[in-house]
Amino acid sequence: MRGRSLRKSRGCARWGKGRRLSVGLGTLLLATWCATTAANGQEEKLLPIQLGPIFFMPSVSVAVRHDDNVERVNHNDPLTGGEIPSFIREFRPELRFEAPFRFSMVQLGYRGVRKEYSAPELQDADGWTHYLSFVGKFQMTPGFRLEVDDHVVDGVTEFLNVIPGGELRYTTRPVRANQGTATMIFDSVGTRSIEVGGTRNASHFDSVSVGSISEFDYLAQGYFGRYVLDTGAAQQLFFSLDYEHVTQSRGNTEQVPSDYRTRSAGIGFRRQMTPGQGSELKVGYGDTRFVNGTGTPLRGVTLEGTLYLQPGVTSKVQVKLRRDPQVSFFNVNGYYLNGMVMIDYHQELGRSLALEVLTLYNHNSYPEPVDSSVDAGLTPSEGVKRKDNLYQIIAGLAWRLGRTATFNLAYRLEEARSNIVAQALQDETLIHYKIYDYDSHSVQLSVAFGWQ
Repeated sequence: MRGRSLRKSRGCARWGKGRRLSVGLGTLLLATWCATTAANGQEEKLLPIQLGPIFFMPSVSVAVRHDDNVERVNHNDPLTGGEIPSFIREFRPELRFEAPFRFSMVQLGYRGVRKEYSAPELQDADGWTHYLSFVGKFQMTPGFRLEVDDHVVDGVTEFLNVIPGGELRYTTRPVRANQGTATMIFDSVGTRSIEVGGTRNASHFDSVSVGSISEFDYLAQGYFGRYVLDTGAAQQLFFSLDYEHVTQSRGNTEQVPSDYRTRSAGIGFRRQMTPGQGSELKVGYGDTRFVNGTGTPLRGVTLEGTLYLQPGVTSKVQVKLRRDPQVSFFNVNGYYLNGMVMIDYHQELGRSLALEVLTLYNHNSYPEPVDSSVDAGLTPSEGVKRKDNLYQIIAGLAWRLGRTATFNLAYRLEEARSNIVAQALQDETLIHYKIYDYDSHSVQLSVAFGWQ
C-alpha cells in the first residue's frame, strides 16, 4: 500500500533562501533579455563557442509552474491526504561540449535541475538532480566503427521516469540510474553491414522510507545483433536478434518473480532525414521467461519505433510507438506489457513564434493477479489482473527573443485510470477507492537563454 513518503532533508534551501536566489536570477535574466532584444540579426544562427578543437554550447533556463496534484495521487486516498497543489520553481543550467576529429566525434553534456516547492508538505523535497550524457562515434578503421551512448542520473525519483508506461510515481527517494549502449559496426562488401552490441540499464534507490511506494533496485543487461542492408539513399533494412536479462532486488518479498530473460527476433527499417534526425521502426516476436519458473511467461509481437514526418514546410510531426515488456515493481509482478503511442506536432507560426502539441497514451497490462497477502490494502482487488490507461496532452507556445532567448508557455493535462481498488481506514471507517486513478493539471512559464 502506498502512503506519503517520509522525505529526507538533503541540505537544500528553504523557500526564503530560494526567494533570494530567484530575485537575483530574475535580475540577471531581465538584463540578459534586454540585451538580447536590443541586438540585431535575429535570423542569424547562433554559432557555438570555439575553444580550440572543442565547441562549447552553454544555456540556462528558469521556470515557474503550478501543479494541482504534484504527487499524482487519488483525491480520495486517506493514506496520502489527497492532492497537494504547489507552485514549483526550476533552475536548469546546461553545458554541452562537442569535439569532432577526423571521421569521429565526441559529445559530452551536463544538465542540472533544481526544484523548489511552495507547498509546506513538500519543503523537504527541494533539491538537485544531475544528468550526464556521453556520445562517442569512432571510425577505428575504414571498415569498423564503434559507437558509445551513456546516460547517468543522480538525484530524486520525482525527476526521473525510470520505467516507461507510468508505473513509477512521485516520491522523493534519492536514485542513481545509468543507461548505456555500445555498438560495433562492421561494414561488409557493398551495401551490407553487421552491428553487434550490448546494453546496460540499472537503477539504485536509497533505503526504503516508511510509507513509501515499492521501488527496488534493478539491473537489465542485454545483447543485440543486426544484419543491415542499404536499400537506397539514406535508407536501410535490417534483421535483428535481441537478448535481455533482468534482475530485481525486492528485499524480503521472497515469493515475487524477479529474474527473467527476454529473447526476440525482428525486422525493421531506418531512414535518415537530416543529421541527427531520422526514422526507425522495428517489429519482432518476443519470448519472456522467468528463470525460476514462478512468473507468467510472455510471448507475442513487440514493436518499437520513432517516425519523423514533415507535412509542410513549416510543420513537422514525430510519432513514437512501443509494445514490449517493462520492469514492474507492483505486487507480485516482475514485468508488465506496455503499449504506447506518442504524437508530437510542431508548427511554426512565423519567424519567432511556434506551436507544439504533444499527445501521449499508455496502456499497461499486468500478467499476475493481485495477491493481498503481499499488501493487505489491495484485498478488494484480490485475484484481479491490473490494467492501466494513462493519457497526457501538452500544448505550448514558444517565442524566440533574438538569437539567444526563448520564452515558453505550456499547459499539461494528465489522467490515469486503473481497475485496482484499495481499502484503508478513514475516521475509523473502512473505505474503498481507486488507488491508481488520478488527474493532474499544470501551467508553466519558462525562459531559456543560450544555445537551445
